[in-house]
Amino acid sequence: MARLFDDAALDRLEADVAAVTAFGFTVSGWFNANDLGVTGTVFYLGDKDSANFHCHLKVAGAEAGDFLKASVRNTTSVDAVSSIAVTVNTLQHALCTITSTDITVYLDGGNSGTNTHALSPPTPDRTSIGRRGRSTPDSYFSGRLQEVGLWNVVLNAGEIAALSKGYSPALVRLTALKGYWPIMGQNSPEIDLSNGGVNLTVTGTAQSAHRTMYRPTSAPSLKWTTAVAAAAGGKHLTLLGVGR
Repeated sequence: MARLFDDAALDRLEADVAAVTAFGFTVSGWFNANDLGVTGTVFYLGDKDSANFHCHLKVAGAEAGDFLKASVRNTTSVDAVSSIAVTVNTLQHALCTITSTDITVYLDGGNSGTNTHALSPPTPDRTSIGRRGRSTPDSYFSGRLQEVGLWNVVLNAGEIAALSKGYSPALVRLTALKGYWPIMGQNSPEIDLSNGGVNLTVTGTAQSAHRTMYRPTSAPSLKWTTAVAAAAGGKHLTLLGVGR
């Protein structure tokens, strides 16, 4: 199962701790937005006591174009915007990479947009899924969120492609995986399956169908290799979940 988020009910998953603390990271997740009249947060990492210091991956439904957008804010904001619009009521893959010099956002493994920046990194102390968890929280998500992963490195093109095809974050650069929340909707708090240990407090949400994923079946298969990512037959992998 996944979790269905209701923006009107202020649903979210959150912990007052930062899963990563420096630029040079990747965020990945699956979303199904059921209302493109609102801007909804897929992932937020920032300062809970300020409105001005954060990194933010969102479906910009309240803005012209309905694009997927990644932002860095340190008093001023710099955005990267997908080259195509999000589709309402459709399960899609979101990913962004943020370094000390640029931001890139990917929709469904491509359709990317990049922007450069010279901002100092925020000092984060909150990790949020489903809302922008700043001092005045906003941008609550409306729809389904699941399979969110966070790495303290910038993933390469092959790894980004694998995630967009449904490979679990547990199969991608495991040594750099600092947050992995499958969001099955069965645990409270929502468990972090990485070595980061950032379990997220659940506020609201309802269970919903979960996307079918390629997952590791044994400890040896947890180790990422390019061959596993490219394996058309899904060697050492199994399919779990309930449809798309």
